Amino acid sequence: MAEYSSKTRRAWIKHYSESGNISATCREFGISRPTFYKWLNRYDPYKSSRPLRSQSRRPHLTRKVTWSRLDLQILSELNMQMPGLGAGKLAQRLQSHGIPLSRATVGRMLARIMRRCPVCSGRHGNHHGGVHALNQDLLTWETQVNEARARLGRPLLDIIAPESDKRQSRWKG
Repeated sequence: MAEYSSKTRRAWIKHYSESGNISATCREFGISRPTFYKWLNRYDPYKSSRPLRSQSRRPHLTRKVTWSRLDLQILSELNMQMPGLGAGKLAQRLQSHGIPLSRATVGRMLARIMRRCPVCSGRHGNHHGGVHALNQDLLTWETQVNEARARLGRPLLDIIAPESDKRQSRWKG
């Protein structure tokens, strides 16, 4: 795709305003009619000194992540236990255990897990089962220790995930 300068685009508009014929203008400069109409619509005759520059095609806003690292770890564990389930079934399982994530969100999370697993750092869907088992054991141990500390009135430990990443409910396999 050719990139035209602001000066060239202004020449298109000037030629069209003088001739009044879009087809002749497009033939003269070797451009398509849709290209000409795009720039004609962007041209503001009241601000003729404003340059006709290309606009960025990047999105103005990007989606913010709505899940925590712990949610990714839980989903990764669940995906390891039941590898044949899709995003919809996994979302139902998570919702039944108190983790309110939609099917679309779980799909985005699965795509992230496929790139790099948050538990074992495996790439492209390759996981290390031993690391996953150790992580599950640590989650169980941390839960048991915190229940005992809560009974004694002591502060809770935060071994697996930082406090900002924790949700109220945990996945209980």
